[in-house]
Amino acid sequence: MGVELTAFFSSGDGWAQPWALDIELVESLRFGPPAGHTDLDVAIALTQLLHHDFVSHGTDGQGRHLDDENVPLIIKAHRAVLERLALKPPAWPFRTFDGPRGFGTYWRANDMSGSWKARRDCIEQILGPTRDALEDLQELEYERRFTKGPSGSFKNLIFAADGVKPEIVLRDAVNNEVEISVTPTRAWCSPTPCPLTGSPGGRWSPGGRRTTSRTPTRRRPPTACTGVCTGRWTQSPSNSS
Repeated sequence: MGVELTAFFSSGDGWAQPWALDIELVESLRFGPPAGHTDLDVAIALTQLLHHDFVSHGTDGQGRHLDDENVPLIIKAHRAVLERLALKPPAWPFRTFDGPRGFGTYWRANDMSGSWKARRDCIEQILGPTRDALEDLQELEYERRFTKGPSGSFKNLIFAADGVKPEIVLRDAVNNEVEISVTPTRAWCSPTPCPLTGSPGGRWSPGGRRTTSRTPTRRRPPTACTGVCTGRWTQSPSNSS
């Protein structure tokens, strides 16, 4: 889950200071992401914040969150997070909005005084490559997460009840985890692999070994059955109903 821009701020006075930057949080970003988030999440949010505020300052000035005192802190945190991601930080020709090292001074010195588009293009040239690189990392992370597949070992589910059949419910649909919810004492789970086709036949004894003996076997204490069904759902012919 991504980081919302508001996460970097606490509530201001609503008028002169509608946005109050959480200085402690921003400083901590130089050493690692906040709990529950990744450097990629933080880098994307900081890139969006810088892009929005510098474009806002260069055009209509509406909706700006930062000021000349705290925007350098965001730039430093942004640089640190990008370096942890092994990405090249943007080269800033200015460090604030106004003043000798501000964006306003820069655009007036570079023939952008009469054009909002030129100022937007300027910010895009600075932050566009970073945004594109982060989007590529996002895509790689998506592919890694959703092509890995569910974890856990593969198991067969075999029904061979000699009385009341146990009821099996799907506990986790994502990882195909099942659980014996009714009459668990009538069934147990064997860790030993079974044939992928046909019925194994015979009886199951504790330890997961199959036997053709008709001698009743001890029942194994009930346990949850977890795994993905890889073969046919089979039932012993002698015990079917």
